[in-house]
Amino acid sequence: MATITTQESTYKLRPIIVSELSVTQYSGDIKIDALLETGANWNFVLPEHNTLYYTFDTQSGTSPSAPAPLGTFNAAQMIAARTIMDYAAKITGIHFIETTNGNAADFHFATSNLPANSVAGLCQTTYAYSYNANNTVVDYQADAYIYLDNVEFAYENNKPNIGTGGYETLLHEVGHGLGLKHSFEGSYKLPVNQDNTNNTLMSYHAVGAPKTTFQPYDLAALKWIYGGDGLAGKGHYLANAAPTANAQKISLQEDRAYTFKVGSFGFRDLNGGDSLQEIQISSLPKNGMLKFNNTPVKVDQIITASALDNGDLDFVPAANAHGNDYAKFTFKVSDGMAFSNTSYKMTITVASVRDDLNLKGSAANDKLVGDRIDANSNDNLSGLSGNDTLRGLGGNDTLLGGKGNDFLVGGAGKDILVGGLGKDTYDLTETFAATDTVRIAVVDSPVNGFDKVNGFKLGASSASIIGVDKLDLVSHHIAANVMQADGKDVGLIQSHHIANGLISFDNVDKYTGAMLITKADFNSVLDYLQANIVGAGDTVAFNVGGSAYVFQQNGSHDTLVQLVGDTVSGLNVTGTGAGVVWLV
Repeated sequence: MATITTQESTYKLRPIIVSELSVTQYSGDIKIDALLETGANWNFVLPEHNTLYYTFDTQSGTSPSAPAPLGTFNAAQMIAARTIMDYAAKITGIHFIETTNGNAADFHFATSNLPANSVAGLCQTTYAYSYNANNTVVDYQADAYIYLDNVEFAYENNKPNIGTGGYETLLHEVGHGLGLKHSFEGSYKLPVNQDNTNNTLMSYHAVGAPKTTFQPYDLAALKWIYGGDGLAGKGHYLANAAPTANAQKISLQEDRAYTFKVGSFGFRDLNGGDSLQEIQISSLPKNGMLKFNNTPVKVDQIITASALDNGDLDFVPAANAHGNDYAKFTFKVSDGMAFSNTSYKMTITVASVRDDLNLKGSAANDKLVGDRIDANSNDNLSGLSGNDTLRGLGGNDTLLGGKGNDFLVGGAGKDILVGGLGKDTYDLTETFAATDTVRIAVVDSPVNGFDKVNGFKLGASSASIIGVDKLDLVSHHIAANVMQADGKDVGLIQSHHIANGLISFDNVDKYTGAMLITKADFNSVLDYLQANIVGAGDTVAFNVGGSAYVFQQNGSHDTLVQLVGDTVSGLNVTGTGAGVVWLV
């Protein structure tokens, strides 16, 4: 707690001489000094005690100058007064007790038709003292008389429930009783731009809803007068030290909101026991948005600690946005009596989260492209009907052509490409080695309308399968090796030889060596395979015209796939071995 002046060191609490009774102890802070009354001072009360009494009695202990006639507080008014006096006790440290005897009371509550039509409440304070021959005060008594108007302002004053204008009026008058004056009167006045009820309840410039508590300047002034320890102690005439904070950093994930709490703002205060009561937003982030109860925050907006505890303040980044130091805003902190003298920076980092797309085409000829939001996202592209073009780009994508003659480009990453029905073309070309999978269902690539695969990478060695592509057919059964098979003749082709799934042909009944197969022989090869490769799911590969072809026996739905530009050495289910097709 920062001490400016204490009675213990510069203002003798005991003994008190008469001339001191008219001296107001100022703090040097206009926010406090503009609210200090020059009248009755409860700190001088003698005999010394820390208990003050309040009453609703209008038959005894009344003021000779009270506006007549006096009315007694109704039940609602009594409840409001008791609530306020309990609140004042917590702030000042004074012990307030209700009494039914007006002669024993220090604070007196009543109603009356107050003079002038514009007066809703009134507080009169008086004090009396006696002194000895040395001008030392030996007895000091004070009274505060608080009245609510019961004619012009009867509607609001008769039911001064918390949150109403009547409650604020009563709280304002109790403020007078505790030693506060109007902020715009006297030698010390608040600057015009500070003179409002958001700063002090003693202002006549109302801002916002009716107040239910003393405002920051009021609390600072009451702290100065009473020090929080009541009457006659050493704690009064202490100035509240403005709180501080420090720059803060938070992190969140892309497309997620961050909810601030009381502990998010690095509150610090030299005054023991003080805690964060409010923050004020000094500047707004240029990226993303601060929201209070889902409504955009405004510059200078004040947010209470209870609202922070409720999770009412959020930062929401723009959709799909991310980056280090993505957004910044500044704030001040308050201990309930003063805001920090400077603003502090809140820096927000938004971590990137991969946005995987799930795109679907239509019955038309669609063009679907991945990585529209984030590079290297794992996208799902589905063309549905039509002759579609699907490009996965980066990431491990899944491309589904659907019906129609589709063009599927996997791009970088480990992609799965499914052409579907129609005569489809695949492109597996990529800069960095990755294993792609071409998946073909039983009716998807028939002999009379087969699919073509460009850039299919064959096995390179027995030691590594990095970047070797997979051919996923209905069956991964490889036709058995055969040295000489006298098949059913088709055109010039009369026999065949199978080694590790690679089939070659001869134009004699008893195979002696591979004959040269040209494009002119292509249809004969297909007919020969359909006539002679009859084991369910049997799969063979052959080379012709600078490309490799994989044939699989599937009953009435035999499958044929062209691997454009490849020359294969055989098939296996491991992907190891130079020139093999990895069958899965």
